[in-house]
Amino acid sequence: GGTEYYVQKRDILFFESSDGKVFAHTKDGMYTAHYKLFELEDIMPSSFVRISKSVIANILPISSLRRELTGNGEITFKGSDKKIYFSRAE
Repeated sequence: GGTEYYVQKRDILFFESSDGKVFAHTKDGMYTAHYKLFELEDIMPSSFVRISKSVIANILPISSLRRELTGNGEITFKGSDKKIYFSRAE
C-alpha cells in the first residue's frame, strides 16, 4: 500500500534486483528499495559487497558460504532461512 518502512542497515541481509526493481531482504521480510544497485554500492557501508550482477550482500550476518568445484556457490545468513546463489561467471 502507501506505507513506508524504515529498515536499519544492520538488519538488511542483501539487496536483490529483479524485474527492474530492487528489493531489500531482512531475515523476516522483503521491502522495495527506492535506489538502483549501483547507487546502493555508493551509499551503503563497506560491509555491503556486490557478489553478482543482481545482488549486494551484507557480509556481517553471513553464516556460511558453500562453493562447488564448478565455482557456483550458496550463501546462508544467521537467523534466517534465506539463501543467495552466486557463480564464478558473475
